[in-house]
Amino acid sequence: MTEPDIGRLTFRKYIGHDPSREELAAVMASRLRYLPKLVAESKAFRVLPGVEETLERLSTAGYLLGITTGGMEAAAHIKLARANLNHYFCFGGYGSDSADRVGLTRRALERASTLLGEPLEPQETLVIGDTPHDVEAAHGVGAPAVGVATGHFDKAELGKAGADYVLGTLEEELPLGRRWSASPRGG
Repeated sequence: MTEPDIGRLTFRKYIGHDPSREELAAVMASRLRYLPKLVAESKAFRVLPGVEETLERLSTAGYLLGITTGGMEAAAHIKLARANLNHYFCFGGYGSDSADRVGLTRRALERASTLLGEPLEPQETLVIGDTPHDVEAAHGVGAPAVGVATGHFDKAELGKAGADYVLGTLEEELPLGRRWSASPRGG
């Protein structure tokens, strides 16, 4: 689910009705007001093994990097800032772009094409994620999916979901047989 969906469902559960536009805007603004402090104080926050090294290697090699996440764009940047990873990502697709993961992945590819000044074909990209939803989003736009078993799903589950490649961590080598635009999923 995307953050706006979660906001609407939470509002409905605790307030008892669907939020109006103004109420939803207030919920989203409130979340963003408190999120920097919550992220900064989180004891569980960590950067997974291999992430920084992989992003640095890809960036230095001239790969255009983007992020797709069900979080709102501002929330994604708050989390990336805590990890000191913001500077790697030139574009993205966010929960504030679409409630559908395929739609927000498509939006990320559109933004990459805008940056490049020419169309970026989905087959020229890698969508990297740690859930079956990420695999579905990649295939939904026609891109290869790399499943990384660093979340709640193991390698077998990501393979069963249809990932084209499956890694245990980002410490393993990515399948970079040609010029790809990697689009790791954040959260």
